[in-house]
Amino acid sequence: MAGRTSQGSPGRQRLLPGDLECVRSVGMFDGIDAGLIDPLFEHATVETYAADTLLFSAGDLADRFFVVVEGRARLFALTAEGKHTTITFVEPGMTFAEGAIFGMRFFPINADVKTGTRLIHVPRDPFVERLLAEPELPLKMLAALARWQGRLVDAVAELKTRSPSQRFAAALLAMTDRVSGPAEVPLQISKSALANRIGIAPESMSRVFTRMRDIGVIVDGGVIRIRDVSTLRDHISTG
Repeated sequence: MAGRTSQGSPGRQRLLPGDLECVRSVGMFDGIDAGLIDPLFEHATVETYAADTLLFSAGDLADRFFVVVEGRARLFALTAEGKHTTITFVEPGMTFAEGAIFGMRFFPINADVKTGTRLIHVPRDPFVERLLAEPELPLKMLAALARWQGRLVDAVAELKTRSPSQRFAAALLAMTDRVSGPAEVPLQISKSALANRIGIAPESMSRVFTRMRDIGVIVDGGVIRIRDVSTLRDHISTG
């Protein structure tokens, strides 16, 4: 990864209307009026990364949190040998590091992004000051988070009822904007990270790939070739 950007990065800009639409849709603001949300981001900036970038390292001061607008961020830990262990990927419309700014002084893990990722940077101090200036807003956010958590619990419960190949099909659907016909999806993570994402052991991925070949999905090196995207949807429904 390239070196991290500084807070004063020349690539950082004010939020555009599309960026504000993105922050209004994140889980912690579910059901809250835009008139209350937008002032929270008065001091936020947005950056589209021109190179692979390390955002922060474990132990850095937690002075901001982030919203992913495009691309995705990776949260990872380092082993004693210096190897990366991916914890999760943060997709568009999701936040990360907000727990660190509220409950910790330092980031507990590392984060990086790939070229082309667009992130909103939300500095801690003005965000918290504005939040505390609206007495009802923290309670509204807690209620929004409760609703969001409820949906996540339901989603996890539903996920557990699906077979590994159905989970893989759902992950592929999330990676393409095609609704039918052929598609190619770049495999930007390792197969072990992919296995972790769909909740199976890495050694089981070969069986999943074999099952997916039966419905026209071929993993070809770093590309996943899909014969017909609608077949994935049918597979999730019927198995």
